[in-house]
Amino acid sequence: MNTISKYFYLTLCIFILINSNILKADCVVFTKPDSADWTMEEYQDRITDNVWITRKHNQSLFNIAQEDGYSGSNGSPVGTLWAGTTTANADSTSYTSFVSMHGGSPQSIIGDTVSLYLPDDNLYFDVIFTSFSGGNNGGGFSYIRLSVPSDIDCVVFTKPDSADWTMEEYQDRITDNVWITRKHNQSLFNIAQEDGYSGSNGSPVGTLWAGTTTANADST
Repeated sequence: MNTISKYFYLTLCIFILINSNILKADCVVFTKPDSADWTMEEYQDRITDNVWITRKHNQSLFNIAQEDGYSGSNGSPVGTLWAGTTTANADSTSYTSFVSMHGGSPQSIIGDTVSLYLPDDNLYFDVIFTSFSGGNNGGGFSYIRLSVPSDIDCVVFTKPDSADWTMEEYQDRITDNVWITRKHNQSLFNIAQEDGYSGSNGSPVGTLWAGTTTANADST
């Protein structure tokens, strides 16, 4: 799953109202766009006071709170260790530097869950990379980061191009009556309650959305 632009992602870390019950996902969706200024706070994932993950216009990730740029010899990002599996499946011998973890091919882990460990703070995270620009294309990258342990389910749902929307694996079945999917065109709809997208019905039926984080949204 290396060409993320060809896939439809539904990440339940945004605000959804389903039948008036609020679902919250306490996970972080971080994006540093291509050519964005890595010295700006909004393009740094400030996990703790001493771990701020970012990337210049090329090379790999680094911790701008402790280093000026990527350094392979220092094991950038300094202050982090990574394992190429979920935190639940990792052990103490699994952890290494970010570059060693992905073997020099960061695109190979796109869509997979890897583990991030901050030894100074004894914190663990499950991380799902959703993009990582190669070469000299601006240094963009994005991921979903979820604290471990956590009682929050952070769901990453994918319906590939031209996939059969009538098949269960291509429907995000959130509840018994909310199954989000999409046909080969148009927008999302709830196949549990409607046959296809309908603007007049406010598809997906049974959902409401806000263009902000749950913390910043209100009922209006």
